[in-house]
Amino acid sequence: MKERLRENLDRIRTHIRHICEKHHRNSQEIRLVVVTKTIPAEVVRELMALDVQDLGENRVQEAKEKIRHIKEPFCWHMIGHLQTNKVKTALEIFSTIHSVDSLKLAQAINQQAEKVGKKVDVFLEVNTSGEEAKWGLRPEEVESVLNQIESCQNIRILGLMTMAPLTDDAEWIRSTFKALHNMRLKYNSRWKLSMGMSHDYPLALEEGADILRIGSAVFEGVLETNEK
Repeated sequence: MKERLRENLDRIRTHIRHICEKHHRNSQEIRLVVVTKTIPAEVVRELMALDVQDLGENRVQEAKEKIRHIKEPFCWHMIGHLQTNKVKTALEIFSTIHSVDSLKLAQAINQQAEKVGKKVDVFLEVNTSGEEAKWGLRPEEVESVLNQIESCQNIRILGLMTMAPLTDDAEWIRSTFKALHNMRLKYNSRWKLSMGMSHDYPLALEEGADILRIGSAVFEGVLETNEK
């Protein structure tokens, strides 16, 4: 199991390095968040020995149960849709929330963070693909939400997040990433961009991604190996 994980991670890291070299970027500045949703705790624990520090989960309850069995000091990221009634638990287990998709959620996070005396790192999720079924702020909403979030003293905005459509249309995928990059240039050039998953991270890197959220490519063939 560990060898297959190592092979997959080496392949991904090498690919990231080659893309960064081609586009004159520093691969050391790219942060890889390994998405561990549905992955058993015993498999997740093996990642610590493979120089993985950042893990992403989509669901609060699943993450809470999994983390209870994992003592390794990973940095946990909430990358899925977060309901306001799960904010209290989320702040107990996650260091960063990538999916702030409404002013209401931002205010709920700020309120709970104030109660526990902490400042929470967040990304604003923007629906740059235009898909109706997707969560995220519409691009035209971002400026208004930013203005209102200024009063939230217990939130620190690290950057912007988006999800590209699940399609083979590379130009559509690229356009969603490019739109987020342009939004960073408009609002804050120092912000980080959280974008790019297993099927599209090369395009995300080319369009300026700083944080990649990769799951299936890391665990390809691993669970099958673990069962044998």
